[in-house]
Amino acid sequence: MLADIRYWENDATNKHYAIAHFNVWNAEMLMGVIDAAEEAKSPVIISFGTGFVGNTSLKISLT
Repeated sequence: MLADIRYWENDATNKHYAIAHFNVWNAEMLMGVIDAAEEAKSPVIISFGTGFVGNTSLKISLT
């Protein structure tokens, strides 16, 4: 689920947990982070730079 970061910041503050942040460099890393977050039922913050977009199809980048 995509959500405004403020939603997750408020939820984490109220429920006393941390949100992991990952900077991914390719589609394999992205899928690994997403799979792990889904398995753990945990929110994550994912970031990537322009190099990622250049090495990955735009559909994957924006989905």
